Parts: sequence; structure tokens; C-alpha cells
Amino acid sequence: MSGCEKKTIRDCLVSALDSIQRNEDDASDVLERILPRLVSLGLNRGNLFSDPEISIELQAGENRSIGRVIEENREGYLISLENMDIYAEVAGRLYQEGNQRDALPAVGDWVILDLPPGQNMGIVQYTLPRTSALVRKMAGKREKVQVIAANVDRCFIIVGLDGNFNLRRMERFLVAVAGGGSHPVILLSKADLLEKEEIENFVGIALAAAPGIDVIPFSSVSGMGLERVESLLQPGLTVCFIGSSGVGKSTLLNVIAGIELAVTGEVRVDSKGRHTTTQRQIYVLDSGAMILDTPGIRELALWDATLGVSETFHDVLSFGSDCRFSDCTHVHEPGCGILKALDEGELSRSRYESFLKLNREASALEARTDSRQREARKKKERKISTERKKLLNNRLKK
Repeated sequence: MSGCEKKTIRDCLVSALDSIQRNEDDASDVLERILPRLVSLGLNRGNLFSDPEISIELQAGENRSIGRVIEENREGYLISLENMDIYAEVAGRLYQEGNQRDALPAVGDWVILDLPPGQNMGIVQYTLPRTSALVRKMAGKREKVQVIAANVDRCFIIVGLDGNFNLRRMERFLVAVAGGGSHPVILLSKADLLEKEEIENFVGIALAAAPGIDVIPFSSVSGMGLERVESLLQPGLTVCFIGSSGVGKSTLLNVIAGIELAVTGEVRVDSKGRHTTTQRQIYVLDSGAMILDTPGIRELALWDATLGVSETFHDVLSFGSDCRFSDCTHVHEPGCGILKALDEGELSRSRYESFLKLNREASALEARTDSRQREARKKKERKISTERKKLLNNRLKK
């Protein structure tokens, strides 16, 4: 890819994307050379550039660039570019596509935006395909969703040991995280409030609900467990903190960073005395790891969660290999391996009922979204075909 030094960053990026899609060996090296800051923010992680529409969108305007959303609030977005950070708003057409969860950006997203000359506000035109997403249904909005965090490598599910511990809520978080494509870790906060035996009991309960998942009790006060937590914060990784209000997410962030990043003035106190962060934001640590802090969440509604259910309840589904019928619902069928395990005490009643509830919810959502996804895919394919023809015609005219 010689001669890139004489091109604009946009043109170099287009060339790099073409090389990536042709599986050329030097594509990642080119990205690191022309966009070192964005690469440090995770630009070359995952399969971000698999969509051919990305090159089309970049070439659709002379002043287009790529960046990562590092903050979202009621006023708009803060985007990190290669050479600066800039506030941005969303192009009006994206709001028209708002029923598609891929349309509107969220914190952690990579976006293509216009940078109008002489203005200090960008305009987001396109959101790159996500490698992972933490999603919930919007409160009171039928069939509409909200992306809480995007392109997250690990998700720390923080549960307080001060009365906040709720096993069913933890299972719901696990399903949402696994279904969204990131790796869950359970952190049990405020461990300094309990005796060793009590902590071990809660760890055992959490491990039973999350086989194979790391469960780490910690205390931001005493320092217990913080070394294990920090070992998971590796350079270039994006880690999301989720959990109910008041479980200690902001406190943990401040302790890990060594300074007060989550400022007290940025939180409000609700009528029940719980502190609630009012915006979503990525913090870049000195180590190179990135932490995405989210507002306090008490409940998550599932979305596209069939995979999350199968991963979170794989211990339950392992009994299903003995089911007589391949389409067994595990509710009333004769010869059901899961019901047999339940009857014989190998599976607890509470674990079984939680599995049924979340599995029904995920299956119902999957059935309702299939037709919409097919239509959205066809619409996208038509758009790519039209834009390709325009680009080809423009090149022929030159």
C-alpha cells in the first residue's frame, strides 16, 4: 500500500479497508501506522470491517472520518477521532431508521461522521457493525430497544453483598451479556461487610448459577480482590460495568484509576437514596484498558437472547441430551431429560424455573424479530447495490 503518505486519512483508511476485505497481510500494519490512537482504542479488534458498506459510506463525503463514541448523554455524543475529540449529533435519516437497533449509535460504537469545515460539531452518518452489544428493551416502548454498550470485550456484572444480591437478576444479566457477544465476569462488591464464611457461601451460589464464569468477591475499602479484578483489565480491551444503582461501580472505577474519574457531582440521588450515574461514558486507564460505565440498572429486558440462554443455562440443557423428543419443551413431555433431573434432585427447582422463564421470553422475542430482520437485511442489500452503482458511474465519468 505504497503512497499512502500522500493521501488523506480518509483515502488511506479506504485503501486499508479494501486490503482487509482482500485478506492482505499488511492491512493491520497500515491501520496502526495511520490511526495509532484509534487502534489503541480498539479499532483493529474483532471483525469491524466485514461490511462492504463501510467503504461506500467513507467515500460518500469529502470530509468524512471514523471515530469511537466515548460518551453519550441527553445532548448528544462525544467522539474520539485520530487527532481530537469532537461533539456530534446524529443525521436525521438515522432517527427514521431508529426501529433498527443498528441505526443509532451507543457508547463504544465505531461511527463514520461528517466534519463540516469551520464547524465544531460532527454529524454521525453510519454506525459500523458491532462485535458485541448489551441491549435492553426501551421502557414503555413495544418492540423498541436500547443499546447500552457496544463493542465490549468483557462485562463485569457487579452485585452488592449488602442486601443487593439477587440470583434471578444475576441470571438475567448473564443471559443479556452472553447473548450480546461479550464475556461475563461476576464481581461481588462490598465483601468487607461480611465474614469469610458468608462470602464463600455467596461465591458458591453465584458459581452454581454461572458455571465456568469467574466470580470475584472484592472490596473497594479494604482492597480485597482488587488485584484479580485489575488483572482482567488488559491494554486495548473494553470492559463494561453493569449492575444495580449503588453497588459500587463508580467507586471501583475511581479506585482502579487511582483518581476520581466518576465525580460525585455527575450523579444524582433518587428518592430512595441511591446514587445513579446519569450518562454512559468510556474511561481510558493509564494501562491502556478502557472501562465503560453505565447508569444503574435494576432490570434488563432480553433481546436476541436465545444464545445467551443456551450459554448461561448450559448446565440445565446438558440434561436435555437425554430427551426423547428433539423438539422437547421441557415442560410436560414424557422422556424429558431435564424433568428427570428435576425429579431426581440433580437440578434445583429454582434454577429450572428461571431457565423456563428466560427461555420462553427469548424464544418469543426471536419469533417476533425474524421477519423484521429479513426485511432490514433486504433493504440494506438494496442500498449497497445502489451506492456501488453510483460510485462506479462517478469513476467512469472521471
